[in-house]
Amino acid sequence: MISIQTHAPLALSPLIKSFWRLQVSERLGQPYVEDILPDGHPEIILHANTSPVRRKSGSKTWQADPAAYFTGQYTKSYTQALRPGTVLYGVRFHPHTQALFYNLPDLSTDTLLPLADIDSTDTLASCVHEDAGKTFSRLEKMFTKKAARVKNKTDAFQYVDAAIRNIMMHNGNVKIQQLEKITGVSSRHLEKSFQKFVGLRPKQFCNVIRYSHFISFREKNPHMTLTTCALETGFYDQSQLIHLSQPLSGQSPKAYFNTPNHINTFFLKP
Repeated sequence: MISIQTHAPLALSPLIKSFWRLQVSERLGQPYVEDILPDGHPEIILHANTSPVRRKSGSKTWQADPAAYFTGQYTKSYTQALRPGTVLYGVRFHPHTQALFYNLPDLSTDTLLPLADIDSTDTLASCVHEDAGKTFSRLEKMFTKKAARVKNKTDAFQYVDAAIRNIMMHNGNVKIQQLEKITGVSSRHLEKSFQKFVGLRPKQFCNVIRYSHFISFREKNPHMTLTTCALETGFYDQSQLIHLSQPLSGQSPKAYFNTPNHINTFFLKP
């Protein structure tokens, strides 16, 4: 139904998490629809064919995706519909590294930006080939060149980098006071730096990672109750989990696990 391949470019690992290819089976008799959850990783998405991909947020009407576009951070889920035969490629950044390559307005939080609107000279679309290996190789070569032009990382980036590492290590269960101690800067200064490089406030980002960890943990332990999974992933109780789930996913955890989530299951893995 849905097949996903990834390639982690070793030399680029401090800047890029992975390149990926997603394909929807031609045998699927109707569009594949899934509510995509926030996961803390901005991306560039490239269409490999002309099969239209549509999305909507909440009660809004369906809109067609551009052929190539940036996605920044998301604070809420959106619904995506992919027609049979759709092939997509993606460049998946670490939570705070997309801004080192591109100067995006507010890091396009909760929206998407056509690639041409930011850099009309970018030739990323030319990297796309029907063969995944060739596409990954071309992307790696292009981003290796881009990485060589990345400006020296500022102190602000170093603060965010240290905070992100700690948040990811603790699956989002981190207090702001801890981040102040780790970075040596005030919460106000850290929040300003997060807005620049991540596009979210530290607390928002922690919530996204906490919920992602819960979803991933429950997928690996389907025999456990939701309450047990909530407690195992750092929530005080199920009500706290539900309180966080509603703004991020638009539904209860129970409702989420009653529907197919092939894409989320793959990308929410650590």
